[in-house]
Amino acid sequence: MSSMPMRRRVALGLLALAAGMLPSIAAAEPVRGKTAGGAAYAMGGISVEELTELERHKDRYSLWLTLAARGTGAYLADVQVKITATEGSTAGRLVFNEQVPGPWLMIDLPPGRYRVEASRLGQPQTRTTRITRGDRHQMFFYFDVPVERSPEWRSPFPGNPYDNK
Repeated sequence: MSSMPMRRRVALGLLALAAGMLPSIAAAEPVRGKTAGGAAYAMGGISVEELTELERHKDRYSLWLTLAARGTGAYLADVQVKITATEGSTAGRLVFNEQVPGPWLMIDLPPGRYRVEASRLGQPQTRTTRITRGDRHQMFFYFDVPVERSPEWRSPFPGNPYDNK
């Protein structure tokens, strides 16, 4: 149990919620869907159960995004993500444009080159990637936001570099 008094933990949680740093309603399962072009996606990761469920199926997706706070690695929710095709006959086509309700987004993009934009609290970031058949890419977007992880939190996955901070 935490050495932080319960009232302070609740107050910090409510403050984070009010600041838009936590989702207003925790989803029981990851959000799944298909883009207009037919690319399957899954997003979420608010709870350990959701993270575990997403991790279990990550090999189904060609691109995996992690959205976190710079410095602490605290997972973030409510990040706007846009993915745009940048080559061939689909160049300029918006492939995905959603507010991601948790720290992970996985999407099965067809082969091609893409621009991935993530924005949180007025902090836009852009990366590019090329997906070829059979690829599995991972991107990390770190934002400068005043979010701290609970000292008791540990990643359910081995090797998380932030578990020792």
